[in-house]
Amino acid sequence: MKKKFYFLTVTFLLLGLFGCATAQAQDIGIKGLILGMDEAEFTKKFNEKVYSDGSAGVFNLTIAGTVGKGYISLKFDRNGKLGRLIFIFYPREFDLLKEVLNSKYKMTCETSVVSNAMGHQFDQEKCYFSNAKGDNLALTKLFKLDTSTLVLYSKALLKQMESEQNEKIKKGKEDI
Repeated sequence: MKKKFYFLTVTFLLLGLFGCATAQAQDIGIKGLILGMDEAEFTKKFNEKVYSDGSAGVFNLTIAGTVGKGYISLKFDRNGKLGRLIFIFYPREFDLLKEVLNSKYKMTCETSVVSNAMGHQFDQEKCYFSNAKGDNLALTKLFKLDTSTLVLYSKALLKQMESEQNEKIKKGKEDI
């Protein structure tokens, strides 16, 4: 349940902020994992399996020397194209990843301060990049002290997810 909530939170965050990033013509990718690459190319390059639900993972891969918290989670769309990459890492590495990624993708960043119920304040930073195809990169350091994320999403996968959600809503209305 916690993973599903986290996934939905990240998805809606990206959907709501598409307009904040500057459109560029370049493809978006990390360590050879390019949004839109097909399953066969992925399997050949990384020697990892893509499961029937389109999910896959890459283990023991660092980004800019940063070791993630587990594996890099991937999702392929119904056409067999890479549509999502999620890299979860420790916030102490955020500034390094931000600098490295910003050298390749000119990101738009926003910084804010959030408070918890006890009055403690935390820095929160979000950086975004969107290319001309509508693919997106989001780097976030949230108020949660032990986790930061790097998320890449293709426009095609977001449209597929929206369509699937609308179908679930339609079926749910018929089942009342």
